Amino acid sequence: MKRFIAGILVVVVLVTLCAPVAVGAAQQGQGWSPFAGSWASIDVKDGSFQHLEISGSGMAQFLYYDYGCSACGTDAEGNPLYACVCKGEGTVDGDELSGSMAVWCLSAPSRLLTTASPVQLTYKDDDDTLTGWWESDEGEAQVWNRTR
Repeated sequence: MKRFIAGILVVVVLVTLCAPVAVGAAQQGQGWSPFAGSWASIDVKDGSFQHLEISGSGMAQFLYYDYGCSACGTDAEGNPLYACVCKGEGTVDGDELSGSMAVWCLSAPSRLLTTASPVQLTYKDDDDTLTGWWESDEGEAQVWNRTR
């Protein structure tokens, strides 16, 4: 009887451990998007750190945080004074994500900068990066690296 119970426990543990892997594989097969995940970059315009979270496949939702958002104000030397947080959504079509986002400046008091800032990202499979959104004054493209 003890062996029977031990055998059942082994099966339960194996099913519990393997189920998340099977679910993840199924998601990649049908609803998975190369855009989904966490991304980080350094702003090509002002050098600030940026973080981007994307979820969803056909219709993607994203949350963006810029630790030094020039659009929210700069000091006399042109350095960003405030961070900003943005929330939006867009459509994934192959290796392109197009959409818009609302931008809130985290100044004191915080303020809504815009409700419809455009977003355009391209996924590059060869190095698992995103490019786009904007370019520097010299034409250098914004590059996002996956963090998870």
